[in-house]
Amino acid sequence: MEITRVRPPDPQDERRRAPRYSFDGGLEIDWGSTTIQGKVLELSADGMFIETHDPLWVGARFTS
Repeated sequence: MEITRVRPPDPQDERRRAPRYSFDGGLEIDWGSTTIQGKVLELSADGMFIETHDPLWVGARFTS
């Protein structure tokens, strides 16, 4: 597994408080009585970017 820092965008456009790092890992999201399969693409101290076939809305809360 390799984790590398994502190149930051133009500082004027950056709103994140923590640096992002590239990541490649599988993910299962427990959503009510359903389990959604996904992939983690980026990590930071404040969150993560995930990719799923059935996306949730921005800010949705879940367990994984």
